[in-house]
Amino acid sequence: MISENANWNNIWSKKFVYGQLRDWEAEIFVNIYSLLKDIENPQILSAGCGRGLIDYWLINVFGYKVVLLDSSTKCIENLRRAFRKVNKEKFELHHASILDIPYPDNSFDLVWNEGVLEHFHKDDYERTIKEMVRVSRRYIMSDVPYAKSKPYIMAKKLLEENGLWAWGYEDPKVSLKDDLEDNGVSILKEIPIGSIQTNKNYINMVPPEKREQILKRLTEDDFEVFPHLMTIGEKKKTI
Repeated sequence: MISENANWNNIWSKKFVYGQLRDWEAEIFVNIYSLLKDIENPQILSAGCGRGLIDYWLINVFGYKVVLLDSSTKCIENLRRAFRKVNKEKFELHHASILDIPYPDNSFDLVWNEGVLEHFHKDDYERTIKEMVRVSRRYIMSDVPYAKSKPYIMAKKLLEENGLWAWGYEDPKVSLKDDLEDNGVSILKEIPIGSIQTNKNYINMVPPEKREQILKRLTEDDFEVFPHLMTIGEKKKTI
């Protein structure tokens, strides 16, 4: 289960603002469009949606129908306020757990999330993937922290050691390929995404007096290994 050290109601208590998509967010946005552009009236499940930034733009730019699901009551309350001017026919808000998604099999053309799967220990992680695959009729997409990004890994470790890490248990991944393939998903793409600046943003989370400890151990090449891992798969058809 998600670590109790992460207070998601507190994390999602601030007012949601929908500004310009950053580098890795824009890449996810473009890839979702590429997947769905030839599907008429695609149905999307944002499974563990958080503030729904990318979902907001998918609705407003392309008119996609999105179900935003999250286990945090504060998150759903904030989304209700933030989406008050969004076309109500284009979204649904659902307070529920990704461990037990309350929709039938094959309900959505795309089931996706970012910054979600890494928060689960083994059994719940595997259950979450099974649920995502179960309710998808075609595509699965996930973005998780990339375990080979040294700036992210080192910043996270130092923040944890100093009691400054607010996001609870977080297990970065080298790949989701085997775990998705074990659940009947063919991998279409898996790449690290982000930018040098994304890595620098993690370093800048560290207090200034501790930051130099990390910077001394990093090379320019280390900043070229981006900290988000985007995986896209397609559900295999069963006969």
